[in-house]
Amino acid sequence: DSMNELIQLSKTVIDLGLKKEYKFFQISDAHMACIDENSSEADLLEYKRSHEQWDSLKIHYAERFGEFYDDRFQVEPNVLFEALTKHALDFGADALILSGDIMDRVSESNIRYMRKFIENYPIPVIYCPGNHARTDEFGAKRKMYERFEGIMRNPEFDVFDYDEFEIVVVDNGTKEITRNQLDLMQAEIDKNKKILLLIHAPLKLGEFGEKLKLCR
Repeated sequence: DSMNELIQLSKTVIDLGLKKEYKFFQISDAHMACIDENSSEADLLEYKRSHEQWDSLKIHYAERFGEFYDDRFQVEPNVLFEALTKHALDFGADALILSGDIMDRVSESNIRYMRKFIENYPIPVIYCPGNHARTDEFGAKRKMYERFEGIMRNPEFDVFDYDEFEIVVVDNGTKEITRNQLDLMQAEIDKNKKILLLIHAPLKLGEFGEKLKLCR
């Protein structure tokens, strides 16, 4: 259909020497804004702001990177997200990986949408937060994470065990890694299992860019 014409897919093969093949479908930076019948006035305003912003940015990015663009791209991010998640099922994925900034901002309406989506999606969903999961409105990180109940099993550090290997999710949405996260990572490394690390913000160290901040 017309939505499939707008989907750009790339395939990466990682040979870990496993006994069987696993297929994962990854989506990042969907930047959705959602509303429903229970949306507050603040959520309605955020929904309008977000869509206006991304309509403008899509044109900017297409011009900057020399990509094709026409009026068909003026579609809500939610529509494209749902087309992609349907494609993941057609692809026969073992799990859907959502690797950050799926929601443009933390709002009650967005949280309700993601909870309902994950609860009803027919295959496992591995969710990693991104920098847009941060907001001063909720103050401390702990308070914000309370909103993620039903979306993430463990907000700071999560492990999905596939017997022969693990997918380890580390929240570095603020470009910070905590001592607790490092200790938990070391414990997984000590198991001598193959690990696929899932983070949102790229790690840039030393001469390659800014240093990753270690929070003690």
